[in-house]
Amino acid sequence: MLAFFFFLMALLFRGRKFLEGYNRSFVVLVLVVGFGGFFMRSKPKKEDIKLVYGKMETIKIKYNWTNSLFLNLVRDPETGEILQEESSSIMSGLVAGIDWHHVRISEFGDQKILEGFITWRLLGWRILDSFHYLEVPNLNPSIE
Repeated sequence: MLAFFFFLMALLFRGRKFLEGYNRSFVVLVLVVGFGGFFMRSKPKKEDIKLVYGKMETIKIKYNWTNSLFLNLVRDPETGEILQEESSSIMSGLVAGIDWHHVRISEFGDQKILEGFITWRLLGWRILDSFHYLEVPNLNPSIE
């Protein structure tokens, strides 16, 4: 990004004289990647406010030493089943270039599995998508 801003400012102030000192293909490549990063960035999503009726739990899941996942788990107050439409998860920490997309939460007995995928981006361009299954820690372990 620094090279992009350097070349852009130099072109604006010095014009074609600036290009004489550098390899033109390198300058053009840096400018194209820089402009692509600005135009390819994701647009903020507008979401309607939802009223949630049910029992809500917030669970912190340690993902790695720089990121954590927070799971907002909503259960039906009568049946105790997980409400998939109301439950969500977000990633926090050092998340530059990383997007977490919540898919669903599964429950098998006392074990809960969070499913989602991570998108890695470089200058706004999608580089890699990776699907993840994460075990949710049990907040109420059985005492025996």
